[in-house]
Formats: sequence, C-alpha cells, structure tokens
Amino acid sequence: MKRCTAFALILSLLALCAGCRAEISGLALPANAAGLSETTVSTEPEETVPKETVPEETVPEETIPEETIPEETVPEETLPEEPEPLSMHKRLAAGHFHSLWLREDGTVISAGAEQDAFASWHDVVQIDAFQNTAALKSDGTVVFYRSQNRSNDRVYTTFPGIEQWQDIVDISVGKADVAGVTSAGTVVHTGEKTYNTSSWRDIVQVEVAAQNIYGLTSSGTVRTVGTITASGQSNVAGWHDITEISSSHMHIVGLKSDGTVVAAGLNTSNQCAVDFWDDIVAVSAGSYHTVGLRADGTVVATGDNRFGQCNVGGWTDIVAISAGVYHTIGMRSDGSIVAVGSDSYGQCSVAG
Repeated sequence: MKRCTAFALILSLLALCAGCRAEISGLALPANAAGLSETTVSTEPEETVPKETVPEETVPEETIPEETIPEETVPEETLPEEPEPLSMHKRLAAGHFHSLWLREDGTVISAGAEQDAFASWHDVVQIDAFQNTAALKSDGTVVFYRSQNRSNDRVYTTFPGIEQWQDIVDISVGKADVAGVTSAGTVVHTGEKTYNTSSWRDIVQVEVAAQNIYGLTSSGTVRTVGTITASGQSNVAGWHDITEISSSHMHIVGLKSDGTVVAAGLNTSNQCAVDFWDDIVAVSAGSYHTVGLRADGTVVATGDNRFGQCNVGGWTDIVAISAGVYHTIGMRSDGSIVAVGSDSYGQCSVAG
C-alpha cells in the first residue's frame, strides 16, 4: 500500500516536471540556461587613481657666450680740403694805367702799364690799385709795387713799414696812401698823409681816397677822417645798413643791405646819381664815374663817359667789377675779363 502511494507520488512529480519543461521550452533562455555558469562582471566604474605628477627637473641650459669678433676699423680716407673760392671783393683792380685780376690759384694777371711786374705774385686773395698796386696774401701779409710816374701827377713812393704788416684782412690803395684792416678790427696806414684812426674799432673794410680815409664798421656804419670836406665826401655820419664801400678822388659810394646805393661827395659828372639803383650786389667808384653790379649779372654806370668807361649796358654774366680813372673792367662767371674806356696803355686789352 505504501509502495503504491509512493509510486503514485513519483508519477505526479514527473508529470509536473513535464509540464514545467513544456512551458520552459517556449521561453528564450539566456545563453547560460544550459547550466553554464556565467561570470558576473561588475559594471561599476573603476576608481580612477590620479597619477602623481612628478615635476620634471629643469636643467638650465648652459649659455655659451658668442665669440665677439671685433670689427675691423678701416680708417677713412682723408681727402685734402678744397680751398674756399676767392671772394669777389677786390678780385679786380682798375688802376690809372693798368688793370689787374686775380685767378683762383692766387696768381695775378695784368694788362696795361708794367704788366710784367706782378708775374711773381702768388697766394694772393685781394688786389687794389690806383697808380701804385698792393696785394693781400693768404697769410695776412701785404706785397706792394710802386709804379713809375706816367702822368703829370706826382707818384708817392715812400710807404714805410708796409712789409711788416701782419694779420691783415682788407686793403685799399689811394693816390699816395695805403691802408689795411687787421683781424682785430683796427686800421693800419702808411703813405703821404697821417690819419688818426687809433680810436676806430670793429672795422671790416677800409677805403683810401685822395686825402680822406673811410672805415666800414661791422654794424653797417661808416667812419671817416681827412682834410678834404668841401665837396661833402665826409657826409657819411647818417649812413646805416652799409655792406660795402668804395671811394675815389672826391666821392664815396655805399651799398646798403637792401640792394640800394648811397653816395656823397663831388657830383660834377653825376657820379653820385645812384638814387634809383636797386638790386645791386657790388659797387665801385672811379675817379669821375660809378659802377654797380646787379644780382642778375648786369651792370649799371653813371658819371663821366668821355672815354666810354660807362658803356657797360651790354655786359651780362658779370660777377665782379672795378672802376678806374678812365676805364672800367668786369669779370664774367667763367673768369674771362671785359673792359671799356681809355686804352692808352693797353689797360683794356684784356682778351685772352
């Protein structure tokens, strides 16, 4: 009995198991349903352990100094200084019977009377002449030539001490006198007359007339002493802004900074008729005529014209002028010379 009951129980269990298997067979089983054991992998994020940052050891770079190679110093070639061009002031000299002009090399060329007397002169920076002739040299000394008497006028030939003059910067030759300006602005003089110029200071130019002497000051005024005053040639006290003066026998002219000209003295031949001149850059007083150089290189003249000494209207390209007794000479920019007036001794024979 018991055995039957147990058997029946087993059958029931088998039937139950069969039903369960049937149900299970309709289900999708996971891959491990066949009894395989699956290893479970945890999906939790791994703990990130920050890496310990070990700072790199900074090794300073070794600085190797660059080798400094000294630059080779090449000495500059020293060129000789070119001499300054000669001033046009007293670059020409129209004497009584001769004409002289100064070359850039400091030598002197002449025409007319005694033209061979100046061949040995050199290093000259200024020349002036009336009957006698003087030249200022670059070292501040003065050379002098006493002319022969070629007229009824007495030629004064005694000029003591002129060979000892030093530091001269300007010269003037009169009929019987020679004067010079020193670098200190004082005046030296030798000749027939004695002029008291001891109080004169700041003189930059000197002019000697027949019996008068004139000094141009650095401030543009003019001083004078002398024995002839009847013709008014000493009436220069009111002059101002003067940049150049020129005198002859009995008159004096002054160039002003504005290019106009003033004059004083004998005016019998209208040699002082310069009131309407303008744009003038240089002046020269002859015995009885006056010449002016304009900035454009043309020339004007007034006064005695008996020998054609005022016939300068056609001159052009002129850079220097000089008025003599009865003739006038001019220098062109190319160094050539032109002349008009009396040629009694060949003083106007300047071609070539």
